[in-house]
Amino acid sequence: RILHGGARRRLPQPVFGPRPSPFAGHWPERAIWRTEGPIDCRLLFARTIFRSLMHRIRCGLRHSKLKPLKVVQGSGTVEERGDPVKKKEIGVEVESLMSLGFSAYEARIYVSLLAESPATAYEISKRTGIARANAYSSCESLLSKNAVEFVDDRPARIVPVPPKLLLGNIATRTSALCEQLEELLNNVGDRERDGFIWSLAGEAPVNAKISEMIRNAKESIWIKASSELLEMHKERLKAALTKNPDASCVIVLFGENPEDYMFSGNVSVYLHEGTGLRLGNADNLFTVSIDHREALTARMEREVLAAYTTYEPVVTMADTIIRHDIYIAEIFNEFGTEIQEKFGPHLFELRKRYFKKEQFDLFSKNMKMIE
Repeated sequence: RILHGGARRRLPQPVFGPRPSPFAGHWPERAIWRTEGPIDCRLLFARTIFRSLMHRIRCGLRHSKLKPLKVVQGSGTVEERGDPVKKKEIGVEVESLMSLGFSAYEARIYVSLLAESPATAYEISKRTGIARANAYSSCESLLSKNAVEFVDDRPARIVPVPPKLLLGNIATRTSALCEQLEELLNNVGDRERDGFIWSLAGEAPVNAKISEMIRNAKESIWIKASSELLEMHKERLKAALTKNPDASCVIVLFGENPEDYMFSGNVSVYLHEGTGLRLGNADNLFTVSIDHREALTARMEREVLAAYTTYEPVVTMADTIIRHDIYIAEIFNEFGTEIQEKFGPHLFELRKRYFKKEQFDLFSKNMKMIE
């Protein structure tokens, strides 16, 4: 009516008929305009443009509701489907929960419930600004993940599961899944993977790997380390030997009090060279061999670095190093006096002959400190 100047004038109506063409039998039927009297072409053109614009507007609105969820990493914002405010500030707690598999809506709802609960889905929707339909579906999803619980049903109110319990359950499920997946993946293909040496950097990753190796030991644990480095793995070592009472444990120790590690009759502790004194830089190393199948050696000073492998020649080399230290410890216990008379205290003459200059300087410095 606006286009017609407010007049209720009936527009020409389309009628259907065949296209007047020599190829009429091959063309689909289409609308042709028939009318009585003259037609205002400007009116028809305006009507066509108006319909086209309205079609574009409707399509634009329809497609705008289908915007996918998009998280902008590191920016602290999130774009959400159907949300009139495209970007919302989110906290570290929400981002961390999202990294554990929660959606943005689920994470925001859980954090909101920690701040104030119990609450209905309607109250959660008002508090968080999440559309009511999305709030209901997200609450159902949180229930399926055992992240929230019902406390009332008239109306339905929910409370969050305590974070310690929730994260503990997630950790347990994830650990079990990783163990199962590791076994499945190890059976994929027949490619030889034992010929690699993996490097690790940083105190935390290196100690975590040592703990994992000790925990998975079944037959034997051979270790060469100082008492300070071994102390942080003492409880893990004790637990592994309790779990596998038939497993043997051999320790070559830099330090004192070997009885601190005599957890059972299957444990043998040898003081390095019969004294356990720290004279060179080898006491800053941590060498461990598990079941004679995997080995790790780490430098535990300055920048912590380690090498781990299941490659048989390298594992055998680690076993040999520890085994020869056991031999020397036994020999010192029996012939310590004669050895010192021949080679000097702490094998001074041998070390002078075979140490690098930097090693011998450090050894001489430590000798003077002991004297």
